[in-house]
Amino acid sequence: MAPPASREQEQSIKARKLELFEEEQSDGGPRRPFSAYLAETEAAPIPAAQKAALWGAGILVLLLLLAALLTVPAPRSGPPAHPAAKSAAPGTAK
Repeated sequence: MAPPASREQEQSIKARKLELFEEEQSDGGPRRPFSAYLAETEAAPIPAAQKAALWGAGILVLLLLLAALLTVPAPRSGPPAHPAAKSAAPGTAK
């Protein structure tokens, strides 16, 4: 068995544990109102390169969706086959 940890080491571990897992004192709300953030942020349009990249990604996702929908096997029509019907040979009567 490993020797027991020294008292100093135990206290150090407990102190670090409190530092790591200490809950923050917060009131649950924003620190500043949203209007203050909005006033600091200037409105700017998306650059053309970013807009083109977003459109390209959207088109790629659409093409992948269409490919997935077109390659899905179609559902079978008609009544489901029963296990007893599969074992009997066609044309034989019971």
